Amino acid sequence: MLPPPATLPAYVPSRLGDILRGMTRKICNWTYRNVTDFLAENGFSFSEALDGSGESWVKCARNGEPITFVEIPFNLAFYSKKKLQRMIRQSGIPEEKWMEWAEPPMK
Repeated sequence: MLPPPATLPAYVPSRLGDILRGMTRKICNWTYRNVTDFLAENGFSFSEALDGSGESWVKCARNGEPITFVEIPFNLAFYSKKKLQRMIRQSGIPEEKWMEWAEPPMK
């Protein structure tokens, strides 16, 4: 007779969720949604779809003149470090502010 299959305690899924929520995005784990949320919180808005697979986001001055453009390629997974650094440079927002936003809040 075979032993019963191993079962995980009921708390494991929620504990795993806590662990995953505690992981930082830093420079490697940013998704399209993370980038657009961050830009929106920092005064950028959608400008236009780009040829191919991407879009342009713009930050305007108080008089409505566009001052900064960021090209965001669509991506179903995480952006590479190189692509994210390009978007950071285009935004004009210091990388430290991006990383600070990516840090999970301390409990």
